[in-house]
Amino acid sequence: MLDFFIYSFINALLWGILVYQIFFNIDWWIKNYMVLCLLIIIATILSPIIIALIVICINKYEVLRKICDYFEIKFIEPEPSAWDYKFSTMKTE
Repeated sequence: MLDFFIYSFINALLWGILVYQIFFNIDWWIKNYMVLCLLIIIATILSPIIIALIVICINKYEVLRKICDYFEIKFIEPEPSAWDYKFSTMKTE
C-alpha cells in the first residue's frame, strides 16, 4: 500500500510544475484547450504507466544494488538466512 502512495506522490510531483503553469497562464490554456486535454490524458494515463515501467526496469536490472555496491553501502537481503532464523528463535537469559 505504501508503494502505491509513493508512486502516486512521484507522479503528482512530476506534474505539479505543469499544474502551476496551467493556473499561472490560464488564458493561453483556454485558447488551446486541445493541448490541455492532451496533457491531462498524458498525466492521468500515460505517466503512471511510464513510471511503473521505469520501476520494473530498476528492479529487474538491480540498479539500486549496483549503486550501493559502487559506494560500498551494505544492502540488506530481503530473504532471511539460516542465521537470521537461528538468532530470532534463541531465548534470552
